[in-house]
Amino acid sequence: MAERSEMAAPTGTAGASKGIGSGGILGSRPELLLQSPLFGDFRFAEYEPAKPIGAGRTWHGYRPGAERIRDAATLNLEIDTEGSIDRLTLCLDRNLIERPADGSFARGLAAGFLTCTLSEAGRLALGGLIDEISNIPVSNMPAASDPAAILPRFPSPGYRVFLGHQADFDQELPDSQFRIVNLNWSRRRDQVATPPGYDGETMWLWLIARRHP
Repeated sequence: MAERSEMAAPTGTAGASKGIGSGGILGSRPELLLQSPLFGDFRFAEYEPAKPIGAGRTWHGYRPGAERIRDAATLNLEIDTEGSIDRLTLCLDRNLIERPADGSFARGLAAGFLTCTLSEAGRLALGGLIDEISNIPVSNMPAASDPAAILPRFPSPGYRVFLGHQADFDQELPDSQFRIVNLNWSRRRDQVATPPGYDGETMWLWLIARRHP
């Protein structure tokens, strides 16, 4: 039972959005992200020292605090030459999303990431994706915990990627770019390559938000 309480996490977006202004975290100083409810709710901690990635940019990597799923989720951010967050990537092992015991945790983390990262305009441009992720379990049945949520009749393209039904989806937002992609989707290595350092036999879902250049 201690393990389950350690993994308890909000499945909606209220906790993640608390304290986040209309501009979101993207483009802000990294200190704001470290102090955000997203970091507090999921107890993220750095798992590798910061690394230079060229052109004056720096990479930082974090994992959630729950030991059982620590290796199944990472949060990576890239800092630009001015010290602002230029790109954020949430990486989720598809097994974490699809395991009945952990699916609500994965959905809460993904919805919280989008709510924290994107501006209000960006969140609105995504339509119902955040509500789809946070309120509909893998079975596609509405969660009883939030019956008032207004959800699309059919899964949106972004949510179909989250469910593993298609490879990727890209959307231009007012002030950023959003991408959701299944790595090794259907094991088609010629279509979606596995980045260095990731197990080629593991399917990962990446949610990526980046400021417009």
